[in-house]
Amino acid sequence: MTSIDGVSAHPRGEQWAERGCPGLRMLDPTLGNRPFALAGTARLQPLQRPVTENRAGAGPLDRGFSGQTPRAPSALQLHASVAGTMPESLTLRYVSMLEGARAPQYAHGPAEDAGMDLFAAQDVVLEPGSWKSVRTGIGIEIPEGYEGQVRPRSGLARRHGLTLLNSPGTIDPGYRGEVRVTLINFGPNAYRIRPGDRIAQLVVASYAAVRWELAKSLGESSRGTCGFGSTGR
Repeated sequence: MTSIDGVSAHPRGEQWAERGCPGLRMLDPTLGNRPFALAGTARLQPLQRPVTENRAGAGPLDRGFSGQTPRAPSALQLHASVAGTMPESLTLRYVSMLEGARAPQYAHGPAEDAGMDLFAAQDVVLEPGSWKSVRTGIGIEIPEGYEGQVRPRSGLARRHGLTLLNSPGTIDPGYRGEVRVTLINFGPNAYRIRPGDRIAQLVVASYAAVRWELAKSLGESSRGTCGFGSTGR
């Protein structure tokens, strides 16, 4: 058993970490209700109270590992304690190509939003079943190693049936032209877009520089060659 930030780390924690559950901590009655951290957890928050108590007449589904009865449905209580960290900061340059064009903007700030709103810079009417390339009036300079992902807005899709025809659109770091959003109207009614309307989201993300190597065979996996629909409904 190891220790992370003064909290015992239990082998079960390592198993959970292998299953893709980093940043969790647990109370385990087999450890005398001592909290234990998962392997790889960076920062942990103390738990305020134990989660089990002795009570007579507990059914088999209510019992914890040591026969104690939990207050909660399970004697094993999980607490997410992933330390909140701000994303890395980038300064991107942009140019205005139309009067009134607006830079992409976070609605709630980068701590809460991954995507920035993209704004229309022209007046457009989308008839049902039609699509148009809507101008944003800006050009952006994305640094090497990053890309811009243009994604639909959920509100436009849910309320009006508007989405991106090529979703997600990709803005390469070498592109210096105007950012345009190809919108399609799947709704039953015509929809008018006015300058300043939020029409899409822009996510700036890093990507890997890929080199290809010809191989005689590929590594084995549990999925293998199973393709579309292989996991059922």
